[in-house]
Amino acid sequence: MKKKLIAVLAAALVITGIPAVNGTVAYAKPKTKEYVEVPPTGIDYNGADFNNISEYTEAGGYHIKLQEGATYYIQGQLRLNSNTYLEATGAKLIETRPGSRIICQPYDRKGYKKSKGFGSVHDITIDGGTWVGTKKLADSNVNIKNGEKTGTNVINFWHAKNITIKNLSVYNVYNAHIIELCGVKNAVIQNCHIGCRKVNGKLKKGFSTGDPLRGAIQLDFCSRSGNRDSKPFDNQTCQNVTIKNNYIWHKTAIQIANDSPGKTKNVKVTGNTLRCKNKWVGNRMNKVTGFKSSKNKTLKY
Repeated sequence: MKKKLIAVLAAALVITGIPAVNGTVAYAKPKTKEYVEVPPTGIDYNGADFNNISEYTEAGGYHIKLQEGATYYIQGQLRLNSNTYLEATGAKLIETRPGSRIICQPYDRKGYKKSKGFGSVHDITIDGGTWVGTKKLADSNVNIKNGEKTGTNVINFWHAKNITIKNLSVYNVYNAHIIELCGVKNAVIQNCHIGCRKVNGKLKKGFSTGDPLRGAIQLDFCSRSGNRDSKPFDNQTCQNVTIKNNYIWHKTAIQIANDSPGKTKNVKVTGNTLRCKNKWVGNRMNKVTGFKSSKNKTLKY
């Protein structure tokens, strides 16, 4: 099916860019120049859906609309560049490459090795959609951590700022995190269903239940040990992160790296439903300055 492209000046998005101070939430504010609708190809496992969407995500500056009720087969990583609004309400995206992320950022961006701190991509919003990982290891280059093979996160950003992830359903991972922010400033994860998919109280066959030592959400720092793709390794931690009104169904809800040289700052966890064995990994939050937890509901895993 041929892509339908509508190039128009984007209307102002109803999103604020207020810094996360005094309890306010720092939502991303993408400055998109064009609006594009990308219909599904209707053909699975041939990479066409991936190519059609990634043409715009990697370029940046687009408000990308996926079709409600449609299924897209993603054979690789959708790399979102700065000023991207990816709207996937009602759509389903299934990763078909074993051990691959579905969403991250461009590796070949200009000045890649110089983007320390929060100087990489910025102002990105992912809104809606059901995102299904592979629950498999990659065919090659499998990472070994603590003597154990590890998979790949489903959604991952690093050295970034102003990232909003909202209204998603996202699940299926193998020995990794569902959402990882690594050295990210001003981020919001809101109104998402993160983790297991169960029917009538029973786990659907082939679906991931999560690893007890790897939180569904991970706030890490940019180092070889924290995330081998987070170059340059300047040990940048996360700052100003709000995790709000999510339903997290995983063995462990949230993990914040506690082996970093610096401290993660200003993390607010509020209004979430945590259907987990562990709220936090090891209950160790000593490497966080300004961690606040309120109005969270805990359910039996």
